[in-house]
Amino acid sequence: MRDDDVKPLFDLITSEQPPLGIDIGRISERGRRTRRRRKTLAVVGSSAAVCGAIVLSVFALADRAPVEPATRLPTSTVTTTTPSTGASCYLTPGGPCPQNGR
Repeated sequence: MRDDDVKPLFDLITSEQPPLGIDIGRISERGRRTRRRRKTLAVVGSSAAVCGAIVLSVFALADRAPVEPATRLPTSTVTTTTPSTGASCYLTPGGPCPQNGR
């Protein structure tokens, strides 16, 4: 066979390629659905975690005994006095104590 006979056969084979089977619209819609599903699961999961933490803390705090208020300590009724050592004199800027007469 000559090259001139074979070349049209190769052109015929390569011109009729099978369809790609890839539809851009279907792929993008599938991606949107996947993203929507992931976001929904993230919101539901985080909401469930917060509600669970609240419920657990309520149950943990509910089992405690009630807190009694503090009572006042009794005040002492005994009064103390300091013994007097005689005349008390405070220094004044004018000089000696006026009570001692010095």
